[in-house]
Amino acid sequence: MLVDDRNDKHNIIKPIRRLVRKEDFFMWRHELLNSLKRHTLDDYILRGVPEPVDKADKQKWEKDRVDVDFYIQHSAPDYGSGRLWDMGWDIAARDPKATLDKLTKYFFTLGRGR
Repeated sequence: MLVDDRNDKHNIIKPIRRLVRKEDFFMWRHELLNSLKRHTLDDYILRGVPEPVDKADKQKWEKDRVDVDFYIQHSAPDYGSGRLWDMGWDIAARDPKATLDKLTKYFFTLGRGR
């Protein structure tokens, strides 16, 4: 689970519905964006947050990136591995924007193939 400790509070982001069917992707993506927005973490997937210079800020940035990327992968477990790797996704990068971009591209491609 994702923990936000910005003000020494522990606010756990509620899990969203898992993505099971490809037809549900765009609704799932909307829920993901809203959930992250409520915790001011949506920039990590909308624009990408540049790496800060300050050491303390960098530690928080790294933690947030890993947490948001995990949140995405945990919510879409059936699509992370082979399908995204085939598209050049790097799981070790822990880049939530790249993860969501690859998922979006994958589902957009599926939708066009109908």
